[in-house]
Amino acid sequence: MKKAIMLPLIALSVLFTLTALEVNQPEIQSVSSEVIQFENYTGPHKTVDTLEAIRSIGSGLGKSVSRSVTTSGTFNLNGKYTVIHAVDTATKEKLDADILIIGADASVDHIRNLRQIIASYLTAAYGYSEKDASTIATFVTIYNAVYRGRMQVFTERYKTVVTDNLTQEKCGLSTKWNEWPGQSQIVIPLSDVQGGLSTVDTSTISDREVIDSMREEEDRGIDDRKEMVELKEREAEEAEKKAEEAQKKADEAQKKADEAQKKADEARSSAEEKKEEAARNPQDKEKQREAEEAQQKADEAQEKADEAQEKADEAQEKADEAQEKADQKNEEAQEEREDIAQDQKEVIERTSAASAEPKQVTVIGLTSTSGTYSQMV
Repeated sequence: MKKAIMLPLIALSVLFTLTALEVNQPEIQSVSSEVIQFENYTGPHKTVDTLEAIRSIGSGLGKSVSRSVTTSGTFNLNGKYTVIHAVDTATKEKLDADILIIGADASVDHIRNLRQIIASYLTAAYGYSEKDASTIATFVTIYNAVYRGRMQVFTERYKTVVTDNLTQEKCGLSTKWNEWPGQSQIVIPLSDVQGGLSTVDTSTISDREVIDSMREEEDRGIDDRKEMVELKEREAEEAEKKAEEAQKKADEAQKKADEAQKKADEARSSAEEKKEEAARNPQDKEKQREAEEAQQKADEAQEKADEAQEKADEAQEKADEAQEKADQKNEEAQEEREDIAQDQKEVIERTSAASAEPKQVTVIGLTSTSGTYSQMV
């Protein structure tokens, strides 16, 4: 008799669940298209690597790159992992990049381990602290998942030396672990290979699409975003110092240029006087020779002045670029801090509201608001 009562209730519960799923399907699809959720292997493993062994993959590749960061090169480890260090110092527009390729025989199957490889690579190649490298690695994986297969985006942002090594099918990172081996080209954007904290372009890996995808997570990705903001704030401080140093050099260069121009003006004035004397004494060969020498000296002095001014202009341009970078990092950090504060407030309010609601327990289609399980009949 109990079975006869339970079966209709079960059917009713299943029907209700399926109906609810059908109604909310478009909303679920629209949200899931923005959320980056990595699928990791959860089955048994034939072998289990130590954390040290996993990190050694990245550090091994990083040490190879660190020997000459200004030169492009391809570095392979055990035939399973490859880094293409794609840099073109002659081209100023767009970004350089490191491309981490996961070989077909690679066995990495958890996003945590992949991030360990990337983090240890960044530490060995560019001297990042373990904490900063971990933060960047997290954002690098999300960034590459967001832009997976979007070759046009990579073409717009990166130099030819980078995009020549990317393909439409493999660029970026799949969210599924079984699609990583042989099908991944993880791009790490580089703004300055000798830039210290600013070696990796943090603005690119934390752009609006990346942040939006993180905000779709249950906790809004707040902790990771805070770490990135703190990194950017330190980048801004470092950039400010560089900007100040660059401005001092620019000022010194301008001072030298002004002095050189002053000498050039004096030489030109002297040459004019010599010319006038020579004109008044057309038969005096000595006067003619002196006028020619004076003009030659004036031309040489002006040439030096022009060179000095050119160097001063270049120095000022570098100073302006350094200041612009510092301002950009400051602005990004400030905006993101404000967004985080708002998201944190919403998370707290949502959590508080959820904890205040009476608990509901469903047992075979029956609900109870008492907080205790109903007995089955």
